[in-house]
Amino acid sequence: MEYSAVAFRQNQNSPLQVTFVAAASSIDSWARVPTRMSNSPSGIQRPVIPAHVDEIEKFFSSDDTKTNASPTNILLGIEPEHQKDIKLLAADGTELDLDTVKRDPVQCTVRIGFAPWQSEEFENEDLEIAELFEKSRVKYEEAGHIDEKDPDEPSLDEDELDEDIVSPETEITEEDEDELDDQEDEENTDVSASEKKKVEEADISSVRNLTPHQVADVCNTKKYKTWSPRKKNALTERLKDDRKIGLIIDGQHRIRATRSIGKIPFSITLLPDADWGELAFQFIVNNLTARKVDENLLIGIVGLSLSPEHLANTETRLIQSGIKVFLIKASMRVQEEPNPFTGMLDLATPGEPGFLEAKAMQGKVIELWFGAKNKSGNSSMKTFEAIAGTTGRFSMADLFLANCKGKDKAEKIVHWQAEVWFSYFTVFWEAIAENYKSRLWPQTQAEWLPNDKAVKNMTPVQQERQKLLRATVLGLLQKALLSSWAKYRKTNLEMAEKNIGSEKISPDKFKTEIGTFIKKIPDDFFTEITMTGFDASAYTRDKLSAFMIMLTDGVKQFADIKDDDLWN
Repeated sequence: MEYSAVAFRQNQNSPLQVTFVAAASSIDSWARVPTRMSNSPSGIQRPVIPAHVDEIEKFFSSDDTKTNASPTNILLGIEPEHQKDIKLLAADGTELDLDTVKRDPVQCTVRIGFAPWQSEEFENEDLEIAELFEKSRVKYEEAGHIDEKDPDEPSLDEDELDEDIVSPETEITEEDEDELDDQEDEENTDVSASEKKKVEEADISSVRNLTPHQVADVCNTKKYKTWSPRKKNALTERLKDDRKIGLIIDGQHRIRATRSIGKIPFSITLLPDADWGELAFQFIVNNLTARKVDENLLIGIVGLSLSPEHLANTETRLIQSGIKVFLIKASMRVQEEPNPFTGMLDLATPGEPGFLEAKAMQGKVIELWFGAKNKSGNSSMKTFEAIAGTTGRFSMADLFLANCKGKDKAEKIVHWQAEVWFSYFTVFWEAIAENYKSRLWPQTQAEWLPNDKAVKNMTPVQQERQKLLRATVLGLLQKALLSSWAKYRKTNLEMAEKNIGSEKISPDKFKTEIGTFIKKIPDDFFTEITMTGFDASAYTRDKLSAFMIMLTDGVKQFADIKDDDLWN
């Protein structure tokens, strides 16, 4: 594959850029989408949105005036291990000296050392699957750790690829469900075109979501022989896709929408020697405008897809672009390290079980503890009315300043963020989780939500838990408990002629004290509450917060609150 191109750099140390024009079908033959999914945690792209693909396809194919255009560049990278297979040739056919390429564009030819798979050479699809797998056997077996299989990894023996599986990638919306219900009410036995399409998309997605180990297992045991033609084709496409050396960083929907409707040319920018850190940086920055990246996905990319080395190399640039890198790191500690929220955050990654929206948890729960850092790297803390009506607004660092090292408050905040905060965050939520464990706080991942996360499929127990396990409610509960605890602690220290900022408190003692306050809010407070719309209404949030503080302060019992006119 060869393209006439120009090569240049925008800055002295910028990644090399190679720009050329090519049709989507040509790019699709050697480049794939590095989707971030549970079977590919290093991926950086969001899953395809079928509706968006349809929009773009109609944009081009239904344009009677033939004037529609999409001039924005398609951005590509190359898998680092295959960058040796890309050659840039000067006009005389010799290899271009990349060190000489600066801001002035250099005419060149980009040669892609990759041979696309030709399906038309195979009459038997089973044979094609076998041959494709042989071409990439080592890759799948190494990536899947065949000899060290995770015992918790789902087995294929239970037919998890059943045809009625709906993956997060093709989630059926409430509107879709209403439409299907209407069809059932009319006793319409024919499968609608839209319904059929959803089933097909779900079926294909179930194959796309296979882990490398599962792909290897399917191919080694030839389980695909019993599959439907549609599933076999999906596996064939998966195997073909995983061979490709190119990476579609931006423009996947345009490629997918136009690859089969004619040779529509696009302007292509290739970063032939960029590492994963640079590619992730470009994906994030390019998508902060226009069709904005889901911020839960963004947290997952920054927190999981980038190695510490790659993140260190791009951290400053991400911060300057408005990404809260330090706070994202704090959120990933909550997601990955032992604490009551481990694994609970939803990072917008298909196949992962988390259900608490990462962005909401970051802003409403985690930031109060960790604070943040501005673009210059200076530490800052989020404040709240910890001791209402007496001393104004406090930060968490203020309340635990004696536990932090440093010659002044600024240094102590740095120490708080680097080493201290997470211990106190953990024991605080342990006290809450232990108090509600019998009814409202799930003990295993399987207890959180239905596998499809669909509200309509919740059990009564899961529905109860949703009264507590949502970021807004958890954030209000957190502030109520800390407010009451801070007032209690301040009063006791003042009686002993001590200052709250100068007296140390151990994590164990803090947990014990929080435990006494959380017992004042019974399970029934959450299960019997009828108020809704907390996320949208400041009024309902204020009511809920006021009720919680009444309880934690000991001003009222739950029975008294239920008699309050505001409760109903």
